[in-house]
Amino acid sequence: MSSPPAATKKNVVIIGGSCVAVSAVLTSKKILPSTHRVIVIEKHSHFHYMFAFPRATVISGWENELFIPYTKVFDSPEKGQVIQALATNVTKTHVELDRSIEGFGTSIEYEYLIYATGARHPEPGNLNDHDTKLSAVQRLKDMQDKIQKSSKVLLIGGGAVGLELAVEIREHFPEKEVTLVHSRDRYMLSYKYGLHEKAVEVLTKFGVHQIMSDRVIVPENGNGFVDDFKMIKVATKGGKEIECDLQ
Repeated sequence: MSSPPAATKKNVVIIGGSCVAVSAVLTSKKILPSTHRVIVIEKHSHFHYMFAFPRATVISGWENELFIPYTKVFDSPEKGQVIQALATNVTKTHVELDRSIEGFGTSIEYEYLIYATGARHPEPGNLNDHDTKLSAVQRLKDMQDKIQKSSKVLLIGGGAVGLELAVEIREHFPEKEVTLVHSRDRYMLSYKYGLHEKAVEVLTKFGVHQIMSDRVIVPENGNGFVDDFKMIKVATKGGKEIECDLQ
């Protein structure tokens, strides 16, 4: 039996093109009846493989590989479609968009809705504000350039991104000093203590200066630190001073 035309199908709308959204799409291909299609609303032109962003922030040459186009997610519009737009409002019947999309206009009706926008993290763990591949790749290159020009790097926060950045910089630029300031008394607090011990072991192996249970005093200018590569002394609430030219 032939599939109904796209215009007459009922929509399963997924807001966001995150890892969760992609998983939902793959599952829907197996279980969704021919009367329905999946519409993914995603503001980025490409899927961001953010897990590799910290390394791509430090070393160049493969940042282009971290952005996957959504163009081949579905075989045809009858089965599904990814549209580049931002969802601005959700009602009980439809999702409103920030722009007009051919075939839909400025809103998309749905029978089922999945909210899968993903998490938002500070750069470079996330490049949420860069909607095109070109813009996101350029942002990674800009950060690579800043790290290469610096000699003493201060990393604020010992989460997953901070930990990896610290080691990546020391591994690829061993001549640079790297100081990592973390507000807690251990890393990766949500996980077993053994992960903290392993993190300390690796950081120590690569010569990262570690300051635990302390916080950096961020300038109260509304913009944080200035990337001018001038050597400054950054104070912590615990009374320490850290000399650095990149924060």
